[in-house]
Amino acid sequence: RNEALQLLVELAAHSEQVANVAAFEGAFDKVWTIVSEEGGLLAGGVVVQDALQLLNNLIRFNVANQRLFREMGHVQRTLG
Repeated sequence: RNEALQLLVELAAHSEQVANVAAFEGAFDKVWTIVSEEGGLLAGGVVVQDALQLLNNLIRFNVANQRLFREMGHVQRTLG
């Protein structure tokens, strides 16, 4: 799972199309599941960092994914 996460981090960073497909296929929910399973935002390790980097890559410079992220209520999850 960790290697797949790292691959998706890199792919999403370099391809808006990959980022869009991942977001619309439920990547935000899956990322939060990984964060939770790995100890949460405060206690998580490298895997949580990778998951948060994926979130960054999915929404950075991508208005459609930002809107989806906001409308699905994920902003509140980042705040605690």
